[in-house]
Amino acid sequence: FRGLNTFLTNLSNLDGILKSIVHNPVVLLRESGVTIDKNTQIITAFWIMKADITLLPWNPHFELYGRTQFTYASQDKEQIQNGVSIVSYYETWEKRPLQIFADILNPFYNKSAQFTRNSKNPSRILSNQTPFKVSKNLPKPQQFQWTAGSKPIIVILPGFFNNSSDYNLLVKSRNSLEFLYDSPEYSMVHALETRGFDTIRVLSVERVDWLWNLILGALLDANFWSYSSTIETNVAFQWYLRRVRDTVTELYEEFGRNRKIVLVCHSAGGWLARGVIGDGENWMISEGALNEIQARDVVEAVVTLGTPHLPPEDKTQDATRGLLQNIDDRYPGGFVKSIGYITVAGSAIEGSLTDGIVGKRAANSYQLVTGVSGVGELGDGVVPVTSAHLKCNSVHQITLPFAVHSIFEPGIPKMILSDRWYGHNKIIDHWLPVLESTIKRVREQQDKH
Repeated sequence: FRGLNTFLTNLSNLDGILKSIVHNPVVLLRESGVTIDKNTQIITAFWIMKADITLLPWNPHFELYGRTQFTYASQDKEQIQNGVSIVSYYETWEKRPLQIFADILNPFYNKSAQFTRNSKNPSRILSNQTPFKVSKNLPKPQQFQWTAGSKPIIVILPGFFNNSSDYNLLVKSRNSLEFLYDSPEYSMVHALETRGFDTIRVLSVERVDWLWNLILGALLDANFWSYSSTIETNVAFQWYLRRVRDTVTELYEEFGRNRKIVLVCHSAGGWLARGVIGDGENWMISEGALNEIQARDVVEAVVTLGTPHLPPEDKTQDATRGLLQNIDDRYPGGFVKSIGYITVAGSAIEGSLTDGIVGKRAANSYQLVTGVSGVGELGDGVVPVTSAHLKCNSVHQITLPFAVHSIFEPGIPKMILSDRWYGHNKIIDHWLPVLESTIKRVREQQDKH
């Protein structure tokens, strides 16, 4: 980065970026410290920037090494422009920006330990021999068995900065697909398959999709910066809404009206599903003519897992830039009466500033979601219970005191898979029976009409 204008732009953007996506940012001088060239009056600082990226479900720790060179204005006030005393600026980073983004978006990247797969001993990670965390005291309900007639098609909607493979945990191994660490019990898709669901789709999403479209939204959508994004006009999330609609439409064309669809939505996938369903009559996205089918004729239930349904009180704290507010204002609660809504929340983690890294990260995340202090709030480590439920009598609310938000155990930087997350084989039976009873009720109501 070179030039005074670049310095001014970076300076003006820094505060908003830090507030939106990072927690506990710190800039420290490295051992090389600061040097001054007496001949040229150039000051060189060697630094390291550290922060936690709180909006990503695997909470990556960010470290950036760099060098900044700059000169100050002389005592002559004419050289000082707009109160800025720096007249030249040149900054270099140890890594290219694209590589930094790639590292952040990769949940298995960790500077202190590179993980490798061990098919002979799937309960351990080779680089540090850290065992998977196993929660001994989780309740064990009877494994769910479907009894409500034809099974619905399941469409899994990934959460913010998740990708499709997080829900099936399949990785390429030579010419085949195998479970990550040979651990299928952590896979939501596998858990559903073992319970007899024969048609499961995971919305096709890559982590880079989120990043790229957020950048486009920031560049192309004026409403993005005024916190007034709408379903029809937003750029940052339009791609996701379109893919949900296209996926459901394709399934309808393949199976017809005889096979209804259940949207199982993780995290942000839940409020985005509410947005694309809209009023149940039209697919609420901005492009072209409306589809011939209606959402309410195809989707019979929506299950949200750790979804931040309610916008923060202060719109400047809204990471969705007004889109969540727009959706909640237009389609509050269980808006479409012919669709069954189930909200599932976890209350395993209390936000705290004194109770270790897990509590601190939870408190910060809860505050990002609600706009108010997260200290003392209970939630799944990312979303507090108060935001995870739709306020409507027709919505079935489930709060699991042992559930956490993400597939990785919170607060552990070594990416240990969690057996407490909503889609784990041990947890899924705590909400699947409610889905069945909800679908029974929805189908009975439809038969009456």
